[in-house]
Amino acid sequence: MKLLLDDGDQHVGGHGAPDLRLHGVLAGAEEFLDALRFTSEKARELGLRFDLTLGSGWPFGGPTVSIDHAAGRLRYEHIKVDANTRFVKVPSIGAGEKFLAAFLARTEGSSFAYDSIRELTNIKDGVIELNSLPAGSHEVLFFISSRTGMQVKRPAVGAEGFVLDHMNRAATDSYLKTVGDRLLQPLGNNLPYSVFCDSLEVYNSDWSSDFLEEFQKRRGYDLCCGNHAPRAVDVAHARATNIKLVQVVRAIKAITVVQIGRECRASGIRINIRSAIIVEPQCA
Repeated sequence: MKLLLDDGDQHVGGHGAPDLRLHGVLAGAEEFLDALRFTSEKARELGLRFDLTLGSGWPFGGPTVSIDHAAGRLRYEHIKVDANTRFVKVPSIGAGEKFLAAFLARTEGSSFAYDSIRELTNIKDGVIELNSLPAGSHEVLFFISSRTGMQVKRPAVGAEGFVLDHMNRAATDSYLKTVGDRLLQPLGNNLPYSVFCDSLEVYNSDWSSDFLEEFQKRRGYDLCCGNHAPRAVDVAHARATNIKLVQVVRAIKAITVVQIGRECRASGIRINIRSAIIVEPQCA
């Protein structure tokens, strides 16, 4: 700060600028919020642009993110069965997970026969009872809404925690309220030029806990049941065997930008996301 006051021609900001970040302060603590307010006021006094990152480290997340709002993944388990198999145990379900469905399918090489896929619903006390199996090699396929367990990278002390499920509206809204509103509160009318998202590198995230419900609302049918289930199973199996779905990454970015944009638009704040352009308020 002394450097800035002594040299009015000093340009600070952008690539190669001095690092003026505060380290090691518990995110959301009063002393940190006081420092944030002071920085905002001095930036305006010196004619500097003031941007604000809605979190510590990257991607968004931290101690306010519960396991139920943490980055999601589709967990896929499969068990080979034969004509003598009568019972199959459902895989254990951990914190933040939810059993979705189980299917029986006849294997054909590394894939499945579409016309053989059927949902298994005779489940009691964590065990599936199988009726007589048709001829051929079969597998029982389990699909579980799960979590990546990824932690925020390079957080300040006290800002450690799960990475946010960026694809979930409720999770993102909760984060913006508990973290975003808290950081903006001490700034009053001296709002930042933009809010910054350092990265959306959510490793292995390809699912959200409300995906099936949102899909049905938008498409009008249940992806997990009926005539559409075989195709859904095939796509999910492809993902589980390391065939990447680029649309998932696009969805993460699009949903995050739109949700943050709605909150920022009313205040005239821009959004700045690394590897993306600055989104003007009227376009958010």
